[in-house]
Amino acid sequence: MAAQIPQEWYDEKVQDCAASPVQCTTLKAYFDQTMTVDDAARILTKPVHQAATAAQDRTDEEVDELCNLWAILIDLIIEWQAAHPQILRLLYAITRLPAVDRAGKTSLGTFTDDDAVLREYQLWEDLPRFWNLLSGYWFSYVAWRSKAVQPRQITGTGDNGWTRINAFAALALVDDGPFQGMTLLSNLSRQALDLAAQGGAATAHIDVPVAASWLVLAGPELRKIHKQLETQWRQAFEEISQAGSLDERLRNDAADMVGMLSGVQRS
Repeated sequence: MAAQIPQEWYDEKVQDCAASPVQCTTLKAYFDQTMTVDDAARILTKPVHQAATAAQDRTDEEVDELCNLWAILIDLIIEWQAAHPQILRLLYAITRLPAVDRAGKTSLGTFTDDDAVLREYQLWEDLPRFWNLLSGYWFSYVAWRSKAVQPRQITGTGDNGWTRINAFAALALVDDGPFQGMTLLSNLSRQALDLAAQGGAATAHIDVPVAASWLVLAGPELRKIHKQLETQWRQAFEEISQAGSLDERLRNDAADMVGMLSGVQRS
């Protein structure tokens, strides 16, 4: 199902200089399903491609254009959970774009891949800087989270960027595509559930929706890759489910997670 993103959202991004008119026109056409994912990928990456293939070394401009592209996609991730499947399709299409010959140009950086091999980022298969930027946003929300806990009746809907960025990571971890099983995403899942378990009832209004997103979208995978933590998480969510300070919805969500970590669905 296509995400329904209003024109006003795109207009605000252009007005705030958070995206270019071309980016917004392309993204709107893609999400409205009047443009193919391959065409959208090609148009959105054109500024980077032009910098990467220039006669002179324009790596600084190349990196700036990369960050501009990733920033608007991460805004979509954080603000529109309904768009997550289409964003993944778009990222997959970008990874399939023809490789760019950057011989003689400054490296875009190095990383250790999931096979423990140190190598340079390549356009486009490695999505240079995307995962670094996404991780930066993720950890900025961890900092936000530590300030968002207040002594009050603990309620919450989970309708915030912290929940949505984790929901995207969970979907990417298990979706049938090039990011499936990615170590970075696995690490984020462990840290998110650890935070929820350690915070207990005090942070349940922030952390229970996040943990629920991970377990609903990627529960079987998490039980497999983090088996040694399953008991610890289950005990923590059991305590949260019995906390009298929480509203019923949060207690029920915590109880549901206990069931998911036990391989049992509550009726």
